[in-house]
Amino acid sequence: MASKKPLIIGVHLDLKGMMFKPSYIPAMLADLAGQGVNALLVEYEDAFPFKSLDIAHDPATAWSRSTHRRFLALAEEHGIEVIPLQQCLGHLEYVLGWDRYRKLA
Repeated sequence: MASKKPLIIGVHLDLKGMMFKPSYIPAMLADLAGQGVNALLVEYEDAFPFKSLDIAHDPATAWSRSTHRRFLALAEEHGIEVIPLQQCLGHLEYVLGWDRYRKLA
């Protein structure tokens, strides 16, 4: 008898269109887990805390590394797998429109 693959119930979290306060993260993840969500596709856009690349449109909205670590830890505690989605160069309109990165367009 073939074993059943686990059911994936996922949500796409798009951070390019909406930012929320880091203090909301625990409640959001608990709510998602309560609804049976076990996978979260996170489109970070310019919120991702890169170590040596400044691509944030508004540095005030970029996540800190500690916020990102906390997000990942809380997701794991709730049984939610985080699948990162970072667009490839051809889809980085928010970056390629800036003078400092124009040469990459």
